[in-house]
Amino acid sequence: MAPARPPTSRRRRLHPGNRGGRGDAGVVDVLVVDDDDGVRTTVAEILRRARHSVAVAEDGRAALDRLQELRVGVLVMDVRMPRLDGVGLLRALEEPPPAVVMSAYRVDDDLRRSLGSSVAAYLRKPFRPEHLLAAVAGALGAGA
Repeated sequence: MAPARPPTSRRRRLHPGNRGGRGDAGVVDVLVVDDDDGVRTTVAEILRRARHSVAVAEDGRAALDRLQELRVGVLVMDVRMPRLDGVGLLRALEEPPPAVVMSAYRVDDDLRRSLGSSVAAYLRKPFRPEHLLAAVAGALGAGA
């Protein structure tokens, strides 16, 4: 059973820059959110080598904090994380940026519905770097 959607009044607004407005926050192409330090570091390095600007967060709660200070083009995130998982992260955002979801587990139809329409792509761990880069490029194009 999918967790209930938080009331609208509890949903976080993104930094104004994430909604197309102007803000004084930093700007990054990608925010990588994963509780596994090795995965987070590897994904960030692949993206940086492809000349993307990247920020990282260790779970959904840390990502919410980063999204208050950064303008983000796309989230690349794990589904299962402590404190706040990927479903909770997307539901906590009033207007989430496009997301690329990574998971070591099968993403079934119920989970896809729970994640919502902001998900641009799903990647099953482990994945090839070129699949990650293609998914991020597609998501960045979808958010433009």
